[in-house]
Amino acid sequence: SCSVVESVIVTNNCPGGCDTLSNINFATDNITFYRSGTDYVSGHNQYGDISNAYYFNYTGTSSTLKGVYLGFGFSFASNNTNTFDIHIWDGTGGTPGAILGSNSMTYREVADSISAGRFVHYIPMGNISLPASNEFFVGIQFTYGNDTIALLTNVNGQTSPATAWEQWSDLTWHAYDGTGCWGLGVAHYVVPVISTVPTADFSPSTNTVCSGGS
Repeated sequence: SCSVVESVIVTNNCPGGCDTLSNINFATDNITFYRSGTDYVSGHNQYGDISNAYYFNYTGTSSTLKGVYLGFGFSFASNNTNTFDIHIWDGTGGTPGAILGSNSMTYREVADSISAGRFVHYIPMGNISLPASNEFFVGIQFTYGNDTIALLTNVNGQTSPATAWEQWSDLTWHAYDGTGCWGLGVAHYVVPVISTVPTADFSPSTNTVCSGGS
């Protein structure tokens, strides 16, 4: 594994405040990423895994996901245009389901940022309504070619049970500490920003209706 020193700084751009969620304790946990040569546990690897996601069971009162902070440990870009996806999945029942919303980034953007010593990106996601269960997954999905991406995690044992999941090439989902998987109790460096979208009041300021004037 390779260790990275990084912390998250959350800018509050939500009317009335935001909730930020993470199973990583940024005050005490060690931030890292696991690899063997060019194979990455939390990204591209020889097994053909296509997604890496983080499970959240939100217990607050807000209703929408505005964006997400993602920590990346590695990126290789073969050109300036190839992209990977950031998805929000319905997590009702504790496993990923339908995609609720998406955005994308270029591998080049992440690679250049890491080269400059910046590992964390904020990705706006619009205002995605949380499912009624308040369970959801946030993560990345990618294809295989000449590019590589890998998320940061904490160290094995710092999150148990693991909240880091991956999607195999057969499209099935597995927790990192599940049967046949990596045997790691970790969380991805994923910090969603949750808020309540303000509602507009369209009530007229007067009940008088005038005709022929403005």
